[in-house]
Amino acid sequence: MNSKDEQMKQIQKLIVEFVKQFGPSSGKQLLNITDYIAKPVLQALVDGEHVGKLELLRENADNDENVYKNGSYTRNVKWGQEEIPIKMKRIRGENQDSQIIPKYQRIIHDKFILDVLSLASTRLSNNEIADQITSMYGFKVSPSVISSCIQTVQDEMRDWHERPLENNYPIIMIDGKVFKIKTEESGRSKYVNKTLYVVVGINADGQKELIALYVSNTESATEWMNILDNLKERGLSETCIIVSDGLKGLKEAIENVYPKVMHITCTVHMIRNAAKYVSHSMKSDFFFKRLKNIYGADNWESAKHSFEYLKNKWGGSNKRAFEVVERAMDNIEKLFSFSKASRTLVYTSNIVENYNSVIGSFLAAKKSFNNINQLLLDLYVHFGYNPRYKKLNQKSNGLRNWYKIYEELMDVFPNLLKKN
Repeated sequence: MNSKDEQMKQIQKLIVEFVKQFGPSSGKQLLNITDYIAKPVLQALVDGEHVGKLELLRENADNDENVYKNGSYTRNVKWGQEEIPIKMKRIRGENQDSQIIPKYQRIIHDKFILDVLSLASTRLSNNEIADQITSMYGFKVSPSVISSCIQTVQDEMRDWHERPLENNYPIIMIDGKVFKIKTEESGRSKYVNKTLYVVVGINADGQKELIALYVSNTESATEWMNILDNLKERGLSETCIIVSDGLKGLKEAIENVYPKVMHITCTVHMIRNAAKYVSHSMKSDFFFKRLKNIYGADNWESAKHSFEYLKNKWGGSNKRAFEVVERAMDNIEKLFSFSKASRTLVYTSNIVENYNSVIGSFLAAKKSFNNINQLLLDLYVHFGYNPRYKKLNQKSNGLRNWYKIYEELMDVFPNLLKKN
């Protein structure tokens, strides 16, 4: 099997995983990829080509003051079943034909865009990338065009990482994912552990949004505090609830940055931790089902009763497991400040873990990156996070029962939320 076949299989697996994690409706979003990937990336390539042309003409001109921009016009091109408008910039006195969108061409093939960006993420030089594109598509692309295109996308990625944030996301979920990347040091290849920090928010309209991605060598409460400080500096001044795993010191780090926040430790993480200590006579899936009687109870009194019943019945042979659960009861009590609909949303950080799962599939397929910046660039390009156009999840519906949940949050956090 050649490398292209392998890449196609990896892409297919990634798409299947995406739909599994986010549900059938995500397939429609994926098919309607135009709004949040095609337009920004194609526009970036065309803009990069324009910059490359300007630089080349000015280098070869006797007087570079005679080489200048001359406005722009819009060309509508077809991508799949959709038409998208692309702004084509002019240069005074020069042929306006584009190698990215040739004259009279109105149908753009997504494979071309993906091939350019895929080659840009490798260790190939700009000359080699240009040669590859020429051999694949039969028209010449200069190295300066490739360089400008890559720089344009890098600038957009930086803009996304530094963009101002909304001042309040009612709910934020955070998680760290440890992964291995292959690096080159002193001429030798080796795999090293890195941690990808993922921050997902639910905005006032109930839409999920990837707020930020960060990479560090390890996951720590100190690093999370630095990240939350950065989010606050970028405008995220308040949040009502932050859901996370039980990393030591994380609760204190969160409350140091957001003192009014309610921190909830993911119940599923707690159960997984407790399940490590169950006896062989009690299978972990049985343990999971029984604990659901606690956090899934109708009210706090019923939850406490269920815990005491389970502890008395199975605690003797599973002492350490029930010690973990008992330490988590204060956290579980917080859940019963809300209705069942709200509890279902915040008892677990599954929303951010779903993002992690999709990102993990992408990392497994890529395996090797030149550096951390290349990793973040690849994630940006392949997942379409482009603030200059539309957010990844902007067209998706809000969460079910969101407006009832939001009203409830306003009652619990009257000083943090405004009426929609």
